[in-house]
Amino acid sequence: MAAGRTVGGLQRGGDGVIVFDKWVLPDGEQHLQEWMSKANRRVDGRLTYQYHKYEAARRFCTSRRVAIDVGAHCALWSFWMARDFAKLHAFEPKPDHVSCWTLNMEGVQNADLAQVALGPKRGTVGLFTGASSSGNTYVVEGGTGVEMRTLDSYAFENVDLIKIDCEGYEVFVLEGARDTLERCKPVVIVEQKPGHGQNFGRGERDAVKLLQSMGARQVWDYAGDYVLRFERAS
Repeated sequence: MAAGRTVGGLQRGGDGVIVFDKWVLPDGEQHLQEWMSKANRRVDGRLTYQYHKYEAARRFCTSRRVAIDVGAHCALWSFWMARDFAKLHAFEPKPDHVSCWTLNMEGVQNADLAQVALGPKRGTVGLFTGASSSGNTYVVEGGTGVEMRTLDSYAFENVDLIKIDCEGYEVFVLEGARDTLERCKPVVIVEQKPGHGQNFGRGERDAVKLLQSMGARQVWDYAGDYVLRFERAS
């Protein structure tokens, strides 16, 4: 990262990023700093974002072999998932988010990132990002420039936790992950924020309903995020 300068209390790098606390974020981001400061939850000396939600999902994992972060953004979840699981596979299609993820995960040896969007089939899509909240990034069907694949196409084994945050596109990610879900029976934490699914012609909690139709049981929810758990054979 190029040498930065301090502007408005944030260090700004020469390559379109800002540094807040110990995190590298896309330049122009405002939402994340506000919420991390408001929560003021530090783990290992580092401010966290939604760490209580990650904790809620993690505690239902009876083993910690492989974790998957779908909508990995800048590694605000990936960082902790890689710490706690033997292997992390992350997915993030937006180039500036990928750059931040890579910088935030520097030195982490057990994580990899695929720069693709996940969905129900292979194809090409576009992306939209909000002006002041880089987390408000979602798939534009019929768009171009971004490769889409299914989670099943990676044939991951021993998956114990999947986190999905795709601003309303979560149910489509799950439709492309049926084989992985049936084989591995992971704990899943999925965002289902009001109004987001409707942007894609789906119901508000369709991702939760799909998981339940496959035999998963809802075990926790808070502020639009749901944790579901599959029963495993003993």
